[in-house]
Amino acid sequence: MNKIFVIIKREYITRVRSRVFLIVTFLMPLLLAGFTLVPLLIFRYGGDTEKIAVVDQSHMFEGKLKNEGKVEFGYFNAPYDSLKKHYSEKGFTGVLYIPSYFNPENPKGIEYFSNDQLGLGTDQSMSSQLTEVVTRLRLEKVNVTPEIIDQLSESVHIKTVIGDKAGNTGAAATVGYFAGFLLYMLLIIYGTQVMRGVMEEKSNRIAEVIVSSVKPFQLMMGKIIGIAFLGITQFAVWIIMGTIALSFLKGMIGDPAALQQQMSSANGGMEMQNAGMLGAAQGFASALDNLPLGLIVFGTLFFFIGGYMLYASLFAAIGAASGDEADQSLTFVATMPIIVSFFLAFNAMNAPNSQLSVFSSLFPLTSPIVMTVRLGYEPPMWQIILSMVFLIIGFLLMVWMAGKIYRTGILMYGKKTSLREMIKWVRY
Repeated sequence: MNKIFVIIKREYITRVRSRVFLIVTFLMPLLLAGFTLVPLLIFRYGGDTEKIAVVDQSHMFEGKLKNEGKVEFGYFNAPYDSLKKHYSEKGFTGVLYIPSYFNPENPKGIEYFSNDQLGLGTDQSMSSQLTEVVTRLRLEKVNVTPEIIDQLSESVHIKTVIGDKAGNTGAAATVGYFAGFLLYMLLIIYGTQVMRGVMEEKSNRIAEVIVSSVKPFQLMMGKIIGIAFLGITQFAVWIIMGTIALSFLKGMIGDPAALQQQMSSANGGMEMQNAGMLGAAQGFASALDNLPLGLIVFGTLFFFIGGYMLYASLFAAIGAASGDEADQSLTFVATMPIIVSFFLAFNAMNAPNSQLSVFSSLFPLTSPIVMTVRLGYEPPMWQIILSMVFLIIGFLLMVWMAGKIYRTGILMYGKKTSLREMIKWVRY
């Protein structure tokens, strides 16, 4: 056991002092925060206000186009041709012209003039407001009162209740996505580190010297656990930095509903569904209040350790069985379940309690990522416990099989090993 501790210490200290570890540890949270905060900061503080001069000869839109976001309107009775020559002198960026013959039943003839290309947000904002006014004019023509129009336009908001407390689907999906993506990256990164470390020691013939003092199984476990502590250290740093970032983000966003309304108006009602800026803003702003953060943090850490032990053992076995370079077919055996797990995680976000989601969150090869995503949706406790038990059994079984492969393959040189032969080594 003391020999394993020596190997663990060597693997941990050697890697924790490396520049790559320090850069990745502190750069990764900054990159994630950048992808979340920078779009919000740009949206809120970036860009200049677009002032649009409106020439409404139809008199249907006067006073009905509202200033919102970074788009402002000013109405003029001047001739359109004259205003096109002098709009910039008046401090406007363009002219919106509505002809006198404009007909809501056949809405054509509206024109925007400017010496500069119209921005996407401004274009969508104007189009959205013009469409809304035209819709109201059509309804008023058939004697629909403004009060009824407002009632027809009112959105339906669903309040989610889980047991005796409020739920938040957007928050669960956002936090689950980031946690699942984090585990996806960590399992591949640290599993690959284990495999490369084993291959380097084997190709340099260092393994021959080491196994003269320790058993191959002790060498494999020392390497796996040492890198596991490295991952836990990195994980702890990320949790601390992530908690600080979440608190800062929540205070900066303020009211998520108001932000959603503002952004929807500025983007013409476009929906941002793929964990975009609005989803991230709503999810992170509500996460601290509506999600079981203690369960998520503990569960993510547990499934990272369990998943890492399972896959690191498999990567170590592949590294021991490979030659000077990693056998792509064998590496695919280890990486493919991780990739499949990541795709199954999207199904878990859309249908967290479906049969496929439940099965994939219990199966040891896919549970580290899928169950981590489901934790935000608060699945039944028996499923979480059963998933943990299956994962423990899975990585113990994988460690046992990988140990037998490692023992045989670490001292085998000059021969390309097939998957069938590795299975035979397990049976020896």
